[in-house]
Amino acid sequence: MAASLAKGYPGISFVEKKTMSWDAAGELSSRSIDLGFSHFLPDADGIVAQRLGEIELAIAAPEIWRDRVADLDLKGLASFPWVWISDHCPMNKVLSGLFDEIGEEPVKAVVVDQESAWASCPRSRWRASPDAYGIFLVRNLEKTLTLHLLSLECRAEEPMIMTMVNLTRKVWA
Repeated sequence: MAASLAKGYPGISFVEKKTMSWDAAGELSSRSIDLGFSHFLPDADGIVAQRLGEIELAIAAPEIWRDRVADLDLKGLASFPWVWISDHCPMNKVLSGLFDEIGEEPVKAVVVDQESAWASCPRSRWRASPDAYGIFLVRNLEKTLTLHLLSLECRAEEPMIMTMVNLTRKVWA
């Protein structure tokens, strides 16, 4: 996507900066970023949030665990080691709610502070990455997270911001 955008829009460049959703409004306000993605609606004046879409959530596990976890319910899955996310992550709230509903406390093998660390942890520490063993879908959670595109209201009419917002919305359409 970035290569085709560079050809069609030579004045725009995309830089991926991994941060947490709650940091996006501050980064926008300080003008460290032009746009931000967030699973939270910020409580900040001057920030415009546009709903991009819903992200369906699922539980995945290393392929080598398939025989052990494929037919388990949530209670059974709670006993397996989890790479858990900090309390600030919206996925934490969803998973915690699911386990609270059934009265189980999952085994939290490690707690990471960011989605990017969460995704890389199995690759680097437990060798359970898709390229090492493969990942399979254990179950769809029938839950979603909403993704929002954030921008500064005062910059909404800037041609670069308008172009970036329109391009991002096209990708998510």
